[in-house]
Amino acid sequence: SQFDGFNDVIKEGVNGWSYPQGNIERLADQLAKLKESHFNQDAIKNSISPYYSTNYYQGLSKTIKDITTRH
Repeated sequence: SQFDGFNDVIKEGVNGWSYPQGNIERLADQLAKLKESHFNQDAIKNSISPYYSTNYYQGLSKTIKDITTRH
């Protein structure tokens, strides 16, 4: 469903589809679409790679370093 920040993770048509919270008809439509889809596995991996723990913590470390070295 669409929640705060969902569009950071869900890339419409690349690694899934979203639907408004509580909209059961749209959820059913998206599930039917999912059944017929053939996602590109490499595109899925690339779309979520920033959230792999190693990449995430490297990015967080860099951000903290950048912030602390400015002052």
